[in-house]
Amino acid sequence: MDRTERLLDLVALLLDAPEPVSFSELREVFPDDYGGSRDAAERKLERDKAELLHLGVPLEFVPPSLEDGRDLGGYRIDRAAFFLPDPRLEPEEAAALYAAGSAALAARDFPFAHDLQHALR
Repeated sequence: MDRTERLLDLVALLLDAPEPVSFSELREVFPDDYGGSRDAAERKLERDKAELLHLGVPLEFVPPSLEDGRDLGGYRIDRAAFFLPDPRLEPEEAAALYAAGSAALAARDFPFAHDLQHALR
């Protein structure tokens, strides 16, 4: 698995996890990437965590807690910080925004046309 795919899979796993995911669980889920020697796996995970943080993914380590009954700490993504809030546009505002985006696409030289097409979908 290449690095980009691994990072995307890691983000998807952490977003879907109901509780923090321990390092040992990550090794089980990604045996080809975080398997092998523990030291090499830890270094690879540290590089991956640094890359995700650099990309703005709010990845955090949650230490073990006796109150929650967790023996091990784990990793999670703060969902509130990861997703953009709903702008709660009125129907008229959404229609005006869509019309403006469509007009920008019609210009054919809009520099972010691909991103705008994705946003309008």
